[in-house]
Amino acid sequence: MPTEMLEVLEAGHAAVQDLGRKRVSHLGVSANGAADEYSARMANVLVGNPQGAPLVEVLSSTFSFTTTTTTAVAVTGATADVTIDGRRAPGWASFRVTPGCVVTVREVRAGLRYYVAVGGTLQAARFLDSVAPDRALGFGTALAADDRVPFDARRARREIDSLLTSRLRPNYGDPWTLDACAGPEWDAFAHVRDDLLRADLVVHPQSNHVGTRLTGTLPSMAVPGELSSRGVAIGAVEITPSQELVLLHRGRSITAGYPVVLVVTAASLSMAGQLRPGDRVRFKHVTTDHATAAYRRQRALVDGLERSGSWTSL
Repeated sequence: MPTEMLEVLEAGHAAVQDLGRKRVSHLGVSANGAADEYSARMANVLVGNPQGAPLVEVLSSTFSFTTTTTTAVAVTGATADVTIDGRRAPGWASFRVTPGCVVTVREVRAGLRYYVAVGGTLQAARFLDSVAPDRALGFGTALAADDRVPFDARRARREIDSLLTSRLRPNYGDPWTLDACAGPEWDAFAHVRDDLLRADLVVHPQSNHVGTRLTGTLPSMAVPGELSSRGVAIGAVEITPSQELVLLHRGRSITAGYPVVLVVTAASLSMAGQLRPGDRVRFKHVTTDHATAAYRRQRALVDGLERSGSWTSL
């Protein structure tokens, strides 16, 4: 049984997270999981964990903690200030902490979510083989000050200098360009889709892990007849009756009845998990071959770093 603890001092909006549930749509359950899958995978690899191991996802707020053992820590995702006992520490790199050291992440400046991984397996309640929160089902492990999260510190990764991982860090900035493939109703909107791709969209404050609401000066997009409810992909871009676009994330319902004009690529979906209210967004139409190649390149960066690691007991 795990005997080490991650002791939360300040939690902000934090929860234990992983990559979500696989092959559960036939049960009527959403996948959920890390909104920025790439950053979550990287955080785990940097400390020597399996890519899908539980870690902490924090939504644009301060998170502070200590551990009861010497271990490796990595913080990825949104650009923020990371300190150990008040001294600056690198983001997107692994660093070592000793028992009682206070690690604090604050002042998110670009992006929305960051990920904190420790060398070992965080223990939290699981549902369908995942710790991912599901608000619709009332499931998940939200964190609060004074919480103690057990973890199994079996191994850790040697410290990795941030200079070695700088090429792995995405560029977060406003405006954003998201690659997207044609959706089921792409041809039905042939007369306006060029205007749609040129439109400057803005992230609405009423956005969450289910979907990002996008507003702006859009062409008139009449619904092409009545649509039956059908399965909807993660990353689908729906056109609502109010002429807004909704980009569906991993917490989306598994069926929908609105037109889907685009589907954001897997690689860009991780970037979309970092969109903040007020950010400006444009879509770029790409082929499925382009989307597949981009995701393979992204995964190759993670897998390559994982293979290059050497392990040690810290």
